[in-house]
Amino acid sequence: MPLKRSSGSILSQTLFKDLSLSSLVSQPTDAESKEKLAEYKRRQRYESLLVHQKKFLEDTTTRHLGLVAGFGAGKSYSLTVKMLQLALDNPGCTGIALEPTYTMISDILAP
Repeated sequence: MPLKRSSGSILSQTLFKDLSLSSLVSQPTDAESKEKLAEYKRRQRYESLLVHQKKFLEDTTTRHLGLVAGFGAGKSYSLTVKMLQLALDNPGCTGIALEPTYTMISDILAP
């Protein structure tokens, strides 16, 4: 019986939707073009965010930040982007993301 390939989670599909072999191979070579492309992708992702996601990602002063929302409201996506944002803004610092159970880690946080 052949194995079915998983299409991945919605989170991974959204975060990595613009990464394909052709896009990785055909990236511009000069620094200015790369920066323009990166800025365009950042802007495109930012414009697709919901209002509560934007507020969550823009907050840089609250020490203990939380996001409470209903099913399908983009909590996991927002958390992932916030973790990457904090990692880039604080090189050399250690961070951690937790879930209440291992099952939730494997299903939600690390698909």
